[in-house]
Amino acid sequence: EATMFAWAFPLGSSLEQIGFEPRTPEEQLVTLGCYVYFKDADTPCALNTVSVMDDGALRFVGPHKLNDHTKVTNGDELRIHMIETGRIHPVANNALKEYGIEYFWWLGPKEPVASEDGRAWEFGAFVYLYREENKEMDCFLAVAVD
Repeated sequence: EATMFAWAFPLGSSLEQIGFEPRTPEEQLVTLGCYVYFKDADTPCALNTVSVMDDGALRFVGPHKLNDHTKVTNGDELRIHMIETGRIHPVANNALKEYGIEYFWWLGPKEPVASEDGRAWEFGAFVYLYREENKEMDCFLAVAVD
């Protein structure tokens, strides 16, 4: 049973420059990246690579507001926890900034955070936090499974 995980970044664009096309899961792992799951800090127990959809798209459902109690138990607590623990990153994309989004974060599959158990983002999600005066707009987009 895994107790932690980490993202292993892909090797980079050098493989694309030579026209390398991954054909096996192992080749996808080094070209697309993967999640590495660990039993403890020194013992990996599983690898899961990402895969590209036929149309190249990763699909999301939402946005789901953090104040939607059918999805999130306590959106205010989630927001405060993410800010106070430094889990958020400033948005660099100008289009997102223009909509008032100030911060974002990736939640891993079923990742528990604050009082949330992770069921609302079974396969992971992006969380977007708006400026304080518009925090009622805070939301997440969960990865969809077709």
